[in-house]
Amino acid sequence: MATHGGTNDPILNGMASTLWGMEWADHVEEHRCANLSGVEITDVMPEVPIEAYLLAANFIGHIEQANRMNIYALLYKAAKADGQDPYEGDKPGDDYAEEFGSDLGMMALGSGVSWFDDHAQFDIEVPHLEASDLMALAEETCKPQRRRRSSRRGG
Repeated sequence: MATHGGTNDPILNGMASTLWGMEWADHVEEHRCANLSGVEITDVMPEVPIEAYLLAANFIGHIEQANRMNIYALLYKAAKADGQDPYEGDKPGDDYAEEFGSDLGMMALGSGVSWFDDHAQFDIEVPHLEASDLMALAEETCKPQRRRRSSRRGG
């Protein structure tokens, strides 16, 4: 599994991190590789693999196709709906763009989390995404926890 330190595209970074984090966490919980109770997934997950960036980049293409506009035009529509005026110099920052990518990833996976939970509505089509290839990569990072033997003594 190759890893990647990120890109200079905050939308891509947000989406790749979310896709990897969701699939990795699902695998960990299913196979009990680690205890994720009370932790922030992004704080404990392995580095985002290059495959997650490739999947996210490909999926961004599907979003662009479905909406007949590029991802940054969609980001500007989101910012405009939130009361920013991107065309007057009120450019959405990297944190906003990364959150946009992350939330689109959540929506695509059907997690129940949506961009619109915290932001104004605007028209966007987000196709469904199957990220099972990342689940296979998560297997490579899995080290099942050992079960402690009970040392009960009969009386």
